[in-house]
Amino acid sequence: MPKHLIEVVDVMRCCVLNWQAVTTMLPAFMLAGAIALFVSTGAVVRHLGAGARRVYAYTVAAAAGWVLAVCSCNIVPLFNSVYRRGAGLGPAVAFLYAGPAINVVSTIFALKVIGWGIGLYRALTVPVIAIAAGAIMQFIYRKEEQRRIEQLAELRLAEEHRHSGKQITWFLGVLMLILLVGATTIPKAIYFPSGLRITGISEWGVRSTGIGILLIPLVWMARRWLTREELLRWGKETWNIIKTVVPILVPA
Repeated sequence: MPKHLIEVVDVMRCCVLNWQAVTTMLPAFMLAGAIALFVSTGAVVRHLGAGARRVYAYTVAAAAGWVLAVCSCNIVPLFNSVYRRGAGLGPAVAFLYAGPAINVVSTIFALKVIGWGIGLYRALTVPVIAIAAGAIMQFIYRKEEQRRIEQLAELRLAEEHRHSGKQITWFLGVLMLILLVGATTIPKAIYFPSGLRITGISEWGVRSTGIGILLIPLVWMARRWLTREELLRWGKETWNIIKTVVPILVPA
């Protein structure tokens, strides 16, 4: 098999087709489900929906990738969740494209490995291309989007808010940390300037330990702040996103 085909298979195996998907993809789906549970449709529509100023909505969507250290696989469930909560198709597509391409980790990696010239060019052009792609998609599906806006308006009328902003921030923040820990590349060995070295590091072990520690506050918050109905809804939202994304993501 040609080398470049092997590399493509390896990219898929790193996130989807092996047991590491438990620490990479599953947290992404759980975070997406929590966004669907906590983040109101009205809030998403206000910042990324059709009613928001286009310049503002596209800028927020394209720049959101700077605070997310996620790969191309992990961004898909988040895109699905944000779109389902009311984001316009254009801003949602801009978020989907820019998210894994301009996050801080990938940007620093590109600057270090490829060089400052191409790295900076990539960091500056990705948001522009993301906005252009989103605008094109918004134009192509403008009729469908208009019908969707009317449906979302009805849903917003029935929404209830019972969680404070602090609770939502903490809960989603811990889930984001779990996602970051699960997706972080762990070196097999660490070498110190003094000559000391640590070898035989288990990537699976480090990830599992980090996630296990973070699960403690997550479980505490879930038991303290969420009702049984909300826990069931979180699980249902997560499962719905999995059913939507996985049959498309894996074959693709």
